[in-house]
Amino acid sequence: MATAVQPFTGVYELDRNHSTVQFAVRHVQVSMFRASFADIDAQLVAQDDAIALEGRALVESISIVEPADFRDHVVRSADFFDADAHPAITFRSTSVQLGDDGSASVSGELTIRGVSRSVTAHGTYRLPRKDPFGAYRAGVELAATVDRRGWEMNWQLPLPDGSDALGWDVEITAQLELVKKTDAPARDQRKPPPRVVQQRASRRGRRGLPFECRLRRLARARRHPRLQRGSRHGPAGGCGSPTRDRTIGRRSHRHARVQRFGPAVWAQAELRKVLAAIGARVDDRELPVSRAREAFTAEMRLRDPHLAARLRAIVSDLMHRTASRAA
Repeated sequence: MATAVQPFTGVYELDRNHSTVQFAVRHVQVSMFRASFADIDAQLVAQDDAIALEGRALVESISIVEPADFRDHVVRSADFFDADAHPAITFRSTSVQLGDDGSASVSGELTIRGVSRSVTAHGTYRLPRKDPFGAYRAGVELAATVDRRGWEMNWQLPLPDGSDALGWDVEITAQLELVKKTDAPARDQRKPPPRVVQQRASRRGRRGLPFECRLRRLARARRHPRLQRGSRHGPAGGCGSPTRDRTIGRRSHRHARVQRFGPAVWAQAELRKVLAAIGARVDDRELPVSRAREAFTAEMRLRDPHLAARLRAIVSDLMHRTASRAA
């Protein structure tokens, strides 16, 4: 492969909406099982004659949804990704070679479950070109085959004829669409993003309510009878007048769905207010109703026991800290 003159200059960020990272493995010797990751990120940095490519995929965003036991085994079990201990898969290149015929060869460290192994992927690249909106886009397509045992994924079941139920070789493919960042410095040179919530000298929330009171409201939300009926008001419980939740109280064609998932939306909003009051960094997003429908049972319990346990631990820790301050 003849090396091409440097076709890239500057920093290119991943267009997540037009990129795919997936893997495939042989299942019971008859088919290839494929899955992909929705939450991915990548960056290509070209400086002088050197090119660096790095990427990340969150294990939780895997396309396996049902059955729940199957997803839990793949995502959280020590047999496979063990996402609670190692939530992300990462790749960092050590060598990027681009040929004048459009071929590409990328070598680097692939880290899964905290274990790093050298991997070389081969594929093609497309030169940057301007899109209808004036941005420059480039494409990179790579593929590699690895033995999953190198990352301590040793789970196996024998078939009646003695062969393996799940293949050892895993095909990894990445179709990356990259957008050039105009005058953008390298990622490690950028200033950290500003805090979403600034530190406050006062211990009172956005509506002047002490965060200890908001914690007590959050703890009562699950068992409050009016909330279980989709009430428009949260529990007062001796903490001032009832708080009107504009999201839950909105009358629209979605009212029936809001009635069912109102407590979840209200709990999210109250938790963000509590975290804001103590100066924590808050990601100001709510769980969409469509996701809530999957995440909660009809009794408003989280389906995922691990997530429920983590949430209970967070609330318990906040309650403990509140009690300590009050003492």
